[in-house]
Amino acid sequence: TLLNAQADVRQPWRVALPEGEHIQVLVERPDKGPVRAALVLLPGGDGRLKLDPTGRIGRMRNNFLVRTRPDFHRAGYVTALVDAPSDRQRKPGLLAGYRASKVHAARDIGTILLNLKTTFGVPVFVIGTSRGAVSAANAARRSGQKFAGVALTASITVPNRRGASLRSVM
Repeated sequence: TLLNAQADVRQPWRVALPEGEHIQVLVERPDKGPVRAALVLLPGGDGRLKLDPTGRIGRMRNNFLVRTRPDFHRAGYVTALVDAPSDRQRKPGLLAGYRASKVHAARDIGTILLNLKTTFGVPVFVIGTSRGAVSAANAARRSGQKFAGVALTASITVPNRRGASLRSVM
């Protein structure tokens, strides 16, 4: 699952999870200069990017965090764009309360954080946008891991039929 930090700039990871599940993560690093930190990017909606084994993004290409990855790379950051885990690739994906679950915080995002720390040896921040902000806040609070920081954009503050809000993880 872990690839050499000095290998290709673009590295699709298939991170093993308990119970035989896995999670696809598109890890990209700056093509030059030192790495300042790593950013776990959690897009909104149902979280299903449909990353293929080569790292091609099948869904949500217009999501704010998906689109701005090159800006982070130019600034010296590794990005880890996180897909929904293999057991959440069908509807409802990460909706229906999953983003606020301990399993999502510890098993999914916590495992990715450890892999990034081990591979790159830099501080790791988590950024979530829209429904991804619920995942980011949940991971920061309940993953059992220490993030260097958390950024929430376009946060969902009121729960509705599609899922939880920030209030459900505070």
